[in-house]
Amino acid sequence: MANRSVTTGLQFLNAEKHLGERNKYVESEIALWIEAVLNDPIPPKEFDELLRDGVLLCRVINALKPGSVAKIQKPWTKDNQRANIQAFIDAARAYGVPDEHLFTVEDLHEKKNIPNVTKCMVYLGKAIYDHPEWQGPYLGPRPTGHIKDWSEEKLRAGEGIVPLQAGTNKFATQKGLRIGRARDIMFANTCVEDKEGLGEWHEPDNKENGEEQEAQE
Repeated sequence: MANRSVTTGLQFLNAEKHLGERNKYVESEIALWIEAVLNDPIPPKEFDELLRDGVLLCRVINALKPGSVAKIQKPWTKDNQRANIQAFIDAARAYGVPDEHLFTVEDLHEKKNIPNVTKCMVYLGKAIYDHPEWQGPYLGPRPTGHIKDWSEEKLRAGEGIVPLQAGTNKFATQKGLRIGRARDIMFANTCVEDKEGLGEWHEPDNKENGEEQEAQE
């Protein structure tokens, strides 16, 4: 059986109760998961800027279900960026994210409601569990229909993480990476080889690669 990852941590388990506000922890978990799905370093940008051109979103949904977005537009213009975002929204709906948990183009591109974007990604993570063909990393725990009301003390205990917005580019690889003390993340043997020919506008820091020493336990 493939060793598939599930990002956990008490804060993420409690995320559904606070999806109406910005949550840097959950945003960092989503960004880390995106990197794991694509098996490709992503720049240490703010969450909204990271997703704003729609390219990473389209690449992720194409990794989950190949062909979901037939053509990812090069993000040189606002129209192309908006087209990418809309393509992701349509594909996420088709993948199983309910309409009430989708966001609008303006929510992301105009930064009108970033929490809606976060909520959509959380529910995309839930939808993955309905697709047994997926053998890659998961986002969040399997849905149970019950939202645990964790105390603030327990939530703080899970805050020993390395947020992507802190500027680190020591991102996860297939070897796995311990993030803080909250939980382990182990990645599947399956990785995404087809990057949709979009590497030309990715600027990963190649100085820190698979030779980087793994984080201390």
